[in-house]
Amino acid sequence: MKADRQVLVCVLDWGLGHATRCAVIIKDLQALEYTPVLAAHGAAFFWLKENFPQLEIIEKPGYEVSYSKEIPFFIDVFRQLPKLFSRIKEEKKWLDELLEKRPFQAIISDNCYGCYHHTIPSFIITHQTQLPVKGLAGKMAQKRVNKALAPFDAVLIPDVAGDLNFAGALSHHQLKKVHYIGALSRFEGDDSSIHAKKSFSVCALISGPEPERAYFERALHASLQNIPGKHLLFTGSNSPLFKSTAQIQCFTLHESKEISEAVQQSEVIITRAGYSSLMDLASLKKKAFLIPTPGQKEQEYLAEFWAERYGFTWVKALQNLHAEIQAGLERPFEASLLPENISIKERQGIIAELLGQ
Repeated sequence: MKADRQVLVCVLDWGLGHATRCAVIIKDLQALEYTPVLAAHGAAFFWLKENFPQLEIIEKPGYEVSYSKEIPFFIDVFRQLPKLFSRIKEEKKWLDELLEKRPFQAIISDNCYGCYHHTIPSFIITHQTQLPVKGLAGKMAQKRVNKALAPFDAVLIPDVAGDLNFAGALSHHQLKKVHYIGALSRFEGDDSSIHAKKSFSVCALISGPEPERAYFERALHASLQNIPGKHLLFTGSNSPLFKSTAQIQCFTLHESKEISEAVQQSEVIITRAGYSSLMDLASLKKKAFLIPTPGQKEQEYLAEFWAERYGFTWVKALQNLHAEIQAGLERPFEASLLPENISIKERQGIIAELLGQ
């Protein structure tokens, strides 16, 4: 690869989903003979370092958003807005200082709103161009989102165009400079789950920021103990809260190959309704139970949308999980209902064109 073909890839530290989906973009850049230089913080930093040990990775300022179990999600995020705006400014200052020391041909940011520069082609990846919030608060928030997207040369939406899509109304927009690059999944092209021997009843994939991630892990572990069969629990952290037993095997959420094999060998998946998790499910064509993070409107919208449109099971409360799984194991699932994604070649063509290749 040529040394002057370096692209800075900046990844949000809001759970691991942004890191895992950026793996697709990183591989695309390598296929196009660019050299990705990665920038991340927290768990995303360590996941990228572990999965791309041959690439340079820089630690960037993090957003470090946290959730309170007692405060409704929307209020919790609203009270942290000053902190978020401050972190975006820190991020922008960090990038400007980095660019004084070394050049890049382009910047690709996954939801890092401070990672752009007026002298370098800057692109942002986000599926949420239309917020699922109504009323005056929704209009104000939407105006803020549009303003935050304006400095970027293009918005890359990890979805397909039209109504038969993955993100529903969230990825509809009235923006200029938009490219649909298709669903991004680290399991892209892996269809072996259809024929895999089923050795486990449930595979639970835990993700998201703390402390909600830990609450979810504890609740799922307790529920799985009451469900017959052997189960897998991937914790989304550097170390599980529980030790493995004969009934429940506990792992981290770092190894994509291990997770892919586990998913293939499981009857059903339990996961949050985060968009990155849904793109993985679509790629693997697996039956799943979707449990939105409490109060998170985006996940509630996506769980309802995928349940109504594509036949997934929306679990509204963990208290109902046992009964939902027992019923869901017998419920048929038609993977053919899912949208058709764009091809790898088409996505790489879009990226190549944006980078001037």
